[in-house]
Amino acid sequence: MNSDELLIFSVFGGMAVFMIVVAAGAWMLGQRLKGRTNAQGAKDAAARGWQLTTTEEGGAEVKRWRGSTEGVAWAAEHRVTNKRGGTRDYARYQTRWRADALGGPSAPILIIPERSSLQRLESVAGAVPAGFLKSLVESASDKVIDRYFGAEVGTVVDLPALARIDGHGLPGATVMAAHASEALLLVRNRIAPSLAAEAASPASIFGDSEAPAVMLLPTSVHLASRASVSADDVERLARAGAAIVKALK
Repeated sequence: MNSDELLIFSVFGGMAVFMIVVAAGAWMLGQRLKGRTNAQGAKDAAARGWQLTTTEEGGAEVKRWRGSTEGVAWAAEHRVTNKRGGTRDYARYQTRWRADALGGPSAPILIIPERSSLQRLESVAGAVPAGFLKSLVESASDKVIDRYFGAEVGTVVDLPALARIDGHGLPGATVMAAHASEALLLVRNRIAPSLAAEAASPASIFGDSEAPAVMLLPTSVHLASRASVSADDVERLARAGAAIVKALK
């Protein structure tokens, strides 16, 4: 190796080392800042009487809260995915909230607010072509419910088996259920008045550009959206969910 080649090798080698050092420093700084942010988040949650844990799972940052609002114990999860998925159903943000409930319906009821991204799924329910296409539609919709609400809901809800019901008293919303007559009475007489009172508040989560969809199961209530949320948003989500739980009692 002559002197010119040695010089070029030294320059590029030095640049490579410099870039590695800079990248490592940036990663360490990012991890340190993330650690401080997570610690502050846990501290803020504790001040509200909640618990918060933050983990990394499969390329996603997952925050999980546990708390109680108006006497209703609940759990919430906010997932931020950094790697773009290969399907049209990819979502960077996924937020879920759940609570145990008494007095729920005997079969699932799905309430989709006008501003929910789940509105596009309403066309999946009801009449679809028979045969192979019907199987594809049912399979795809079930997977979407699983990803939207989580496995706990996805394993018990068959979206194509839910039929749209009218006269439920929730303006702009789509309501779908397996047992239409039961769902109509429950939603119109108990859920609609509760949600109307909640939505009337200027701070209601149902007024957001991405409002949460609601799933009522026999023993639990679930809210889900694809919005990025803060601790204040989780509190608004909990207030809305607690109102529904109390309406079922």
